[in-house]
Amino acid sequence: MNQIHWYERFQKAIDEERGSRSSRWMQLATVAQDGKPKVRTVVFRGWHGKNTLYFLSDSRSEKADEISKTPDVEICSLLVNSLCQFRFRGKAQINQNEFAQKCWDSLTPEVKSLWFLPDPGKPLLKSDKGSKSIQNNYLMPHNFIVILVDLSLVELLEIKNFPHKRMVWKANQNWKLEYINP
Repeated sequence: MNQIHWYERFQKAIDEERGSRSSRWMQLATVAQDGKPKVRTVVFRGWHGKNTLYFLSDSRSEKADEISKTPDVEICSLLVNSLCQFRFRGKAQINQNEFAQKCWDSLTPEVKSLWFLPDPGKPLLKSDKGSKSIQNNYLMPHNFIVILVDLSLVELLEIKNFPHKRMVWKANQNWKLEYINP
């Protein structure tokens, strides 16, 4: 039970959030080029095995470059309906193989069109008209990537009741549950 205890708690909390647009939004922290922390919101897409979460990105983005240079990341997910905050720590890696193709194939044409926009983070030009409509069978572009995060630590803060509860699970301790002070 302890081995996947955090996973079951996370799935239960996500289930309580159903219908909320923000239920899949997570904050990803990386190390920026200047050595400082950098946080941005990403969309949680699911699990690739029990201990690896993933999201989609553009290889032209700063986060892809940051992860390539320093793969250590932390992700925070605040689930308001269940009054839980999950923190996930791990090593990120960029994937463009069959799994990426499977993810690409599952997207709607509207979402796929995002990978055909101008380079993320660059100045907006007057000639940039926004996304264009594409066919659903359009080939996966070279800049479409899946970022997999192999987890080494999961921390849960439950704020439903007082006093709050805080728990941590570590991969190097076989995901054994440990209660810690909030």
